[in-house]
Amino acid sequence: MKFGKRIISAITAGLCVFSAFSGIASPLTINAFAADTQKTFDGKYNLTDKVNYYSYFRTENTAEIQDDLDAVFEKVCQKEISKITYGDLKKITTLNLSGMELEDIPKCIMYMENLRTLNLSLNNLRYENNVLSLNLSALKKLNTLDVSWNYLSKVPSWYVLDGISNKYINHNLLSGDDQRYIKARTPVYYFMDGEKISIEAFKEKILADICFDDGTSLPDFLYDPDSYGSDQPLKVVTDDDGKIPLEDYLNDSGDKIELGSDTDYTSVSVTVQLFSSANNANTKTTIKVFILDGSSPTTAKARLETLFDEIKDYQKEDYTSGSWTNFENAQKTAEAIMKYPNSDAEMLKTALEQLDAAKRSLVLGINPDTKTVLNDLASVGKTYKEEEYTPSSWNVLQKALDRIATILADTNSTLSSAKNAILSFQNAQKNLEKTKLVVPNKILKADFTKIFGESGKSVSAKGTTRSGRSYSWVFHGTAVTNPADFTPGITDTPAEDSAIMLESGRAGGYLAFSTTQSGDFPGKGKLTINVSDKFSDGLCYYYKWNSTSGSLIGEATVSGGNVTVEVSEGGTYYISTVLQRFDLVSSKLEIDAENHSICVPLCSGYTSSDFKRLFSYASSVVVYDADENPVSGTARIKSGMKASSPNGELYTITVMGDVNDDGYVNPMDALAVLKYSISNTSSKTENKEETTKDTDKETTEAPEEQAPEKKFGIAVTGVNVADVNNDGYINIIDSLMILKAFKK
Repeated sequence: MKFGKRIISAITAGLCVFSAFSGIASPLTINAFAADTQKTFDGKYNLTDKVNYYSYFRTENTAEIQDDLDAVFEKVCQKEISKITYGDLKKITTLNLSGMELEDIPKCIMYMENLRTLNLSLNNLRYENNVLSLNLSALKKLNTLDVSWNYLSKVPSWYVLDGISNKYINHNLLSGDDQRYIKARTPVYYFMDGEKISIEAFKEKILADICFDDGTSLPDFLYDPDSYGSDQPLKVVTDDDGKIPLEDYLNDSGDKIELGSDTDYTSVSVTVQLFSSANNANTKTTIKVFILDGSSPTTAKARLETLFDEIKDYQKEDYTSGSWTNFENAQKTAEAIMKYPNSDAEMLKTALEQLDAAKRSLVLGINPDTKTVLNDLASVGKTYKEEEYTPSSWNVLQKALDRIATILADTNSTLSSAKNAILSFQNAQKNLEKTKLVVPNKILKADFTKIFGESGKSVSAKGTTRSGRSYSWVFHGTAVTNPADFTPGITDTPAEDSAIMLESGRAGGYLAFSTTQSGDFPGKGKLTINVSDKFSDGLCYYYKWNSTSGSLIGEATVSGGNVTVEVSEGGTYYISTVLQRFDLVSSKLEIDAENHSICVPLCSGYTSSDFKRLFSYASSVVVYDADENPVSGTARIKSGMKASSPNGELYTITVMGDVNDDGYVNPMDALAVLKYSISNTSSKTENKEETTKDTDKETTEAPEEQAPEKKFGIAVTGVNVADVNNDGYINIIDSLMILKAFKK
């Protein structure tokens, strides 16, 4: 032991000497040295090293799917993707990549040594190099592995690792129970003697008609030879000579069916197979092909009768309402043609083709058993209480329940959509995360009274939101203005519900929260919130949200992962790294922000919708009439109406040239100005000094606000819209300018 201690001492001393020579302020300790050199399981990287993005996060999936993957890793690691270390990967215990349409699996999973649950279900994984190369040997704690509902044709070696107690590989393309089967939507085909068709066209027709046993379509890559090398996975089975049975009934040119003269009809069986039978005996289906003498109505009737026999047990409740209506109409038409004594071969053939097409277009709907399951799940969902779970996991469950409700309400919902909804609900259940909520005790009025006005005295409270965000309140005595009971809770505000807008669109880097208590607080409290998962230390901006827009309160500084802001009233607040603008901005209008007025320059007039499009942030502008009631998009803009800025402030509108106040600038306005100018030669408008003085005197003496006097339809008090050139006079020049604007 003494020998060991001497070695450690020597190492420590050596490190101190090295530190001194290298200019490091403080010597490196043994603990720090050990942390920096702790390696990953394979010894390739230190845990403090940043993960190489292109080697371990980047996949062969599409750019959109890759973006979604990156977002998942940023969420579980609570870091930007470029800052994630191998140590961060080691902390992950649960990883849910279900339903992301993955065709490739990121290699970073191999470094998640503490991973206990890995969900890869409901993706597009198949037995290829990118899936085969996955190495899970270091995941000694992995207990649950779900690769169900993929397209695996063989079991990957990493799936059979020892120690994984719960494994799910159902609904793949493997031999065995509870796997995917294929079928033909049209199990019987009919061809007429002499009908033109090539073998290649026939193969394409059949392959396009293949689906899974639940009615869902096969993914495109199963038709693509390149996806599985030179051997196309989905194929029409041929004999030893490379032919299919139908080829025996083609003419020498190979483009027309020839029944022969010895019979009125014949039939052959054609098999379609997904992968070879040696790998997967389950995925085969057989199509019966009838070749008939089409010149005989009797033969055509036989075809229809055969089809009627196939569909006689079809039930309305098994299919979507839209596809069933189409099928039922085709069936009734075919039955009527069958009963018509003068039907010829062409009429019967047309009826058959229509019914056959409608039959193939039938889509499995949610049957009574499936509805029962969905209703049961909806009932189960109601037993969960939102406040008991984190917002992110609760939102996933709520979306799954909303999806179930939508499917139950829609008669065109498919069976496959119902199955996916059931799986989504199960996954949401499995991933529900208990809340970390800590609600602080109410601060009583008596506590505020004790410190009221006292310097150096304060009351405080601490809590944690449902998502685990810590916060604390402090009220100093000198900041208390009205002692009263105070409920100090704050709640998480999900980003998708807050609709916070930036100049360039929706805010990406911001944190929103709401106070539990509404109304005025006992004073101005200082709220400190942990924002380390959202922001780095530095300057940010603090806003209050007012249902449709935000108002800037001031700057705030993030320090040590925390930010402190002052709050004096209840509501929803948010912190953003971006300075936002909420005033009205337009290059086409004259806006006076100080006096809250908007002047519409001379033009032919605007509807409310056209007027809003003149602003930079059109979607956040609301137009009101003179009584401050919102107007429709087709309403004409008139003087006296108002528009609200994105932060809710009202601006009064003046429309130059619209002297009769009808929302248009046209010859009627020009005529009114002309008449007025003739009868009031050299008359000045009230914006001249003398008239302004007179108007002010009249306004002072008037006991109540008087409606503007009008002459020839022109208001002669208040803002004068007839003086379009703003020279202080209403004359023929203004009339001509209005006419010119109308012609534009």
